[in-house]
Amino acid sequence: AFLHYLDPDVMVPSRGPAVELAFELAEQVERADFPGALFRSIVDQMEYTTEGDVGYGSSDFAAVESVGDAADYAAYFIGGMRYQQYAARFQVGFLLPIERGWGQLSDPHAWAHWYRPDYGWQAVDPGAADLDPDRGAAYYFGTLGSNRVSLSCGRDLVLDPPQQGAPLNFFVAAYGEQDGREVRLETQASYYDL
Repeated sequence: AFLHYLDPDVMVPSRGPAVELAFELAEQVERADFPGALFRSIVDQMEYTTEGDVGYGSSDFAAVESVGDAADYAAYFIGGMRYQQYAARFQVGFLLPIERGWGQLSDPHAWAHWYRPDYGWQAVDPGAADLDPDRGAAYYFGTLGSNRVSLSCGRDLVLDPPQQGAPLNFFVAAYGEQDGREVRLETQASYYDL
C-alpha cells in the first residue's frame, strides 16, 4: 500500500542534485542511520525563507540553493529517502497557533513521513526544526505537535472527478476549472476553537 511512495514526483525526481547529495551521505553512514543523518544534514545545510522562488517543493532547488520553505525542506528529505529505497510521502496543511482563540491562517506548511520497517510511518518536519531551534531538531525527527491540520498527502494529484488540467503539485487551496482551464479562486483559511 505504500510502494508508490518510492516513485519519483515531478518536483522530486529520481536523479539530480538532491539524489547526488544523498548518495554522498549514504557512503558515510550505515543504512539504519541514514534517515536521521539526512534530516540533520538538511537542517544544518539549509536556510528557511519564504522569499524568492521557494515553495514549490522542489528537492533539487533545495539541494542547489540551500534555501527554501517547508515544502522545499520536505521535498529534499523525501528525495534523499527514496534514493535509499525508503518510502516517503509529502503532507501539506496548516500549523495552528498554540494560543487558543480564532483567527486567519496565512501560509500553508509542509512536512514529510517516511516508512520505517517494523514500525510504520514516521513523521518529520525539517522546516519546523529550522524555524524552532529552541525545541531542537531531534524533536521534529519523529514528533509533530497536535497544532497542525493536514489538507492533502502526496504530489502530482489527480482530483476526483479528474481535472482537465495537469496534475496538481499539491493540494492546499480551492481548485476550479472553466472550459477545461484552471480558474484562479481566492481562498482564505481560518481557525476557531470550539
